[in-house]
Amino acid sequence: MVKARSDAGWAFVFLGANIDSFGEAHTMGMGAGQAADWDHTGVGVRDSFEMLSASSMRMRSASGRAAKYAMKDRLLADERAARSRKSDPR
Repeated sequence: MVKARSDAGWAFVFLGANIDSFGEAHTMGMGAGQAADWDHTGVGVRDSFEMLSASSMRMRSASGRAAKYAMKDRLLADERAARSRKSDPR
């Protein structure tokens, strides 16, 4: 069902704590760009939902259906990369 909906343009993400989120996402037909682990703490929950919110906003602000379709399988990977660039002091 995930693959059929994804092929139709839906975006899926899998967030997990204390499990192999990437492995679990894979078993449901999602790639690493759609999965994230989070720390089972208040800060971890906040950070994971901030990441999900930012990636959702990025997709909603993309111009055109083709751009949104192109980014749907890498939502969380793009946000991880953006956060990594912000924290890199170079």
